Formats: sequence, structure tokens, C-alpha cells
Amino acid sequence: MDILRYVLTILLFFIGIFFLIRCMLEGFNFLFLAASLICFLLAYWIKPKRKNHHRDNAWDWLDLIDFPVEIIYRIITLPFRLLRGIFDFLSPDIP
Repeated sequence: MDILRYVLTILLFFIGIFFLIRCMLEGFNFLFLAASLICFLLAYWIKPKRKNHHRDNAWDWLDLIDFPVEIIYRIITLPFRLLRGIFDFLSPDIP
């Protein structure tokens, strides 16, 4: 079942890249940008977690899939984490 999830993750990641490139080359189109963000987020959520796998050499090549998906996810969620940090700092602590 994990292999199917990895195949779906790879497919969604490449579709997201396609939508992002199409958004940049054909002029800005909000629909393609939103579709690429949704594809990247779905690829992250569908990807099986690495902690479920025991460490053997057969699964090491899957790190090549995990790295770009993780990086794109962190770039997308960074502004939201920064905003949450700002609002947590400004809110008073209620005992």
C-alpha cells in the first residue's frame, strides 16, 4: 500500500510543478497557482511517513522523494507559521 501512496505522491508533485510552470510562463493565472498549491499539499499529506518504515537499504531511495515534497511543504506553510507566531506573541496569556 505504501508503494501506491508514493506513486500518487510523485504524480501529484509533478502535476503541481506543471501547474506552477504553466502559471509562470503563460502569465499569472490564479487558478493554476491554486491548483499547484493544492497538489503540493496533497502530495505531502498522502506521502507515507518515514517513521513507519524500518531502516533497511530497500527504502533508502525513497528519501529522494521525501526531500522535495518536504521542502515545498515547508515553503508553503512558512508564512502561516510566521503569522501564528506573531499573533501568539501579541495575545495576552490568560491564566
